[in-house]
Amino acid sequence: MDTVAQAQHRTRRRVTRLGALLVAAAALLLGLAAIAAAGPQFRLAPVNPDFTAALSAQGFTPPALTLSTGLPVGGYVPDPFLVRTSPAAASRFVSPSLPAAYDLRDHDKLTPVRDQGQFGTCWAFSAMGVLESFLMPARPSDFSEDNLVNYSGYTATSGDFMALYDTGGNYSMALAYLARQAGPKSEGADAYVTPDFTVGATTRIWIDDAMMLPPNVFPQWGDVIKTAIMEQGAVATMMYFDETVNCYDALNAAYYYGGTQAINHGVCIVGWDDAFPRASFLPGRQPSSDGAWLIRNSWGKDWGQGGYFWVSYKDTALGQANNLVITKVEDPSGAQRVYGHDRLGMTGGMGFAGEVASETAWMAGVFTALGNERVSAASLTVPAPGTVTFYVGRSLSKLVEAGTKTLSMPGFYTMDLKEPLRVAKGQKFVVAARVHTPDNSFPVALQSPLIFAGLQANCTARPGMGYVSPDGSKWIDATTLSEGTTVCLKATTTR
Repeated sequence: MDTVAQAQHRTRRRVTRLGALLVAAAALLLGLAAIAAAGPQFRLAPVNPDFTAALSAQGFTPPALTLSTGLPVGGYVPDPFLVRTSPAAASRFVSPSLPAAYDLRDHDKLTPVRDQGQFGTCWAFSAMGVLESFLMPARPSDFSEDNLVNYSGYTATSGDFMALYDTGGNYSMALAYLARQAGPKSEGADAYVTPDFTVGATTRIWIDDAMMLPPNVFPQWGDVIKTAIMEQGAVATMMYFDETVNCYDALNAAYYYGGTQAINHGVCIVGWDDAFPRASFLPGRQPSSDGAWLIRNSWGKDWGQGGYFWVSYKDTALGQANNLVITKVEDPSGAQRVYGHDRLGMTGGMGFAGEVASETAWMAGVFTALGNERVSAASLTVPAPGTVTFYVGRSLSKLVEAGTKTLSMPGFYTMDLKEPLRVAKGQKFVVAARVHTPDNSFPVALQSPLIFAGLQANCTARPGMGYVSPDGSKWIDATTLSEGTTVCLKATTTR
């Protein structure tokens, strides 16, 4: 087990090695901004400030603290892009009857507490915990966090296999992995901290819909989280955890942080208690009122109260990133195939502007059929609530409307097309979407190549794969923004 000094030395060495790569990534973002300025129709969404800081001249140091108990803290790298919602959309989502206390353990909606060991893989454990919780109690599962870490779509810039376990990740990476059906694999097929998985291991579940709940920056955030827990199961979130600032009362397994440190740890919110007493937190560092979230950690059953602890409603760091919850799945089918160019999922967003910024934009993906198939469904990632109308055709100029879907929260959504399109092997086809997101002028989710925090993206998007448009008639190749950029849009075919 690393000491604090060893962990810090390893981190400094990694940061030095990444210096040039971080500067290159910063230059890429500046280049995107310059392209957007040159073409006044383009409007790129603001970059997450924490991600910008990670690309600053000072570099980014992935959290590498080790608690005196021997447990790791760290495992979060900033999302390049933060999703959002409006107060009106949040109000429509919130359940009208939220109880004063709720515990998923009482409803058999949680699998056993896992243990991430000495590595910065909390993000993977919380993401898999969310999927396992959604499937409970009907389908108890143990999914492979190891597979998510190794096949997230990124490689370690150092070339060191084990560096992936130290660098960390986020829920945008986890959702991208699930959306392209790279996983989940079973724990038995790819056990934790192994470089390879069993040849022929199958993806156990296909993700159809998942919500990426926005950060804790609006008044109804707590009610949104409570509603998601009651209706779907555990919610993956991020927090700041550090025993050195005297925030954790081990006797009551109660934690409260009121500062401004950046988040560094991924956990699952699995319940709440509006009456959890403020007196249960450390004397002299107690929150101003009662109430706390029930949190499932990934440090084994011997930590906290059987692996669980409480975080005050007043905590200033909990939820300050994109939050993940699964909402719809299906069993894999040998008769279906999914096409997509956005291996990394949503790493940015964009829209169009004339005299007034538009809340509507179009996106399209062009694919080549691998067999004689029917294009039967379409999926996309959206950065805000709204509506999407799907279209399908053999070219961008010959699109037929295929259905409309209302999206209650940002996330990944799938819809069956009302009239499947028949395609022959080798034939090109197009799936397009008109996206309308009220109160948000960046409707289109983009994937762009990134190098950050010790990770390098494996992007394969080429010209002719993804397009954007302000009106559905004038189409612009997404790679004109930057090499490797495409839209977050997929097609499902049935053989």
